[in-house]
Amino acid sequence: MDVTDQREQTLEGGTKSCHFSILLIEKDKALVKMLQQFLRIHGYKVDWTTDIKQIKQAAQRNRYDLVLLDIDFNERVGLQLIPLLQHFQPDAPLVTMTGHNPKEIEQQVRAFRVLYHFIKPFPLLELSQIIERIVTRNKTDHSVLPPIKKATYAT
Repeated sequence: MDVTDQREQTLEGGTKSCHFSILLIEKDKALVKMLQQFLRIHGYKVDWTTDIKQIKQAAQRNRYDLVLLDIDFNERVGLQLIPLLQHFQPDAPLVTMTGHNPKEIEQQVRAFRVLYHFIKPFPLLELSQIIERIVTRNKTDHSVLPPIKKATYAT
């Protein structure tokens, strides 16, 4: 467990104040490291944890602009967390990730109306584009984004 709080990131020798905050819930530490590095390089604040108690505390205490959720962590506990996250973070779009995608999981995720559902591995460029859409929306207004289709990529 590592709920981080880095409000400022150093980019190309300078300091950039970060106002876009992401809650990352992912069990694969190698993927976490890659995602944190990628997101922080782009100036985003990233909090990461897999501890259920700390997930609930973070969702209750902090305001996030995006939640990235591995639905497979801890025997699919991620699916059970979706209502809690949507309750405490009603304005934060939810993006789910899974290493495998049985039809029943996809149907459950769609029923929760998440913004996007990734099948791992996925291109970071696509994640970046989704985040940019959210950032742009947050700067202009708070209207609902049109649904984005799920991403599926062969490994």
